[in-house]
Amino acid sequence: MLRISVIAKLMQLHFMLKLTKLLFVALSISLLSACTTYQPEQPLLVEEHEISGIMDSYGKLNDRELNTYLSALIENLTTATNLNNSNNKVEVTLLNTDQPLAITSSALRHILISAGVVKKLDNEAQLAFLLAHELSHIALKHRLPDKQALNLSMLSEYQKKSEQAADDSAIKIILLLGYDPNEAVKALAYLYQVEGSDSSSFTSHPQFSTRALNLLHQIALAKWRSPGVTTSRSFYKFKKTLTLYY
Repeated sequence: MLRISVIAKLMQLHFMLKLTKLLFVALSISLLSACTTYQPEQPLLVEEHEISGIMDSYGKLNDRELNTYLSALIENLTTATNLNNSNNKVEVTLLNTDQPLAITSSALRHILISAGVVKKLDNEAQLAFLLAHELSHIALKHRLPDKQALNLSMLSEYQKKSEQAADDSAIKIILLLGYDPNEAVKALAYLYQVEGSDSSSFTSHPQFSTRALNLLHQIALAKWRSPGVTTSRSFYKFKKTLTLYY
């Protein structure tokens, strides 16, 4: 009985140490968010007819190697969602712009992500989380409600709830596929530090600290244990090819 009691106390101590570490990271992230300026310039979701307009405005990076990698990554992420058995594949397009954009049309099952976003990322786990987030909007069937039926405050609240739901789904996807979930928080940190955006005009996304703390909470609930996959040779090859353009 004494031995069992000692083991139980050790396990409790180990859990408290892990919780303290997570809280320290969360506090650091909260302080970091006070000096960040990133706010995406596009809403999280767009109507079907807007996708072609956005692609016309920025253009597509027509590089076979880049597009093949992204398509393969999306296909792998899809295996962890309810879209896996669908005949309609999710399409991903790499936008030829330095602006930080990640846009989704749930109806068209089409994800747009810019070179400006991808070049900021350090590894595949970070990219996997961002794509899994956009993929989750499709899996959860998030669509913009009738703007005439909602005032700006109600629309903003709907979008913020959709963002959190997509974050929750995305972290589960990358956990299921063996990625290091802590890279999800780092990916958000990089995005929210992009300079030159007008944060005062954008209200559809929750604050960085709110999203980061929620992700850390989800990781703690999942009882994830390191190590996890962070990157691959394919990702580094992808980034090297991207430097030819940016």
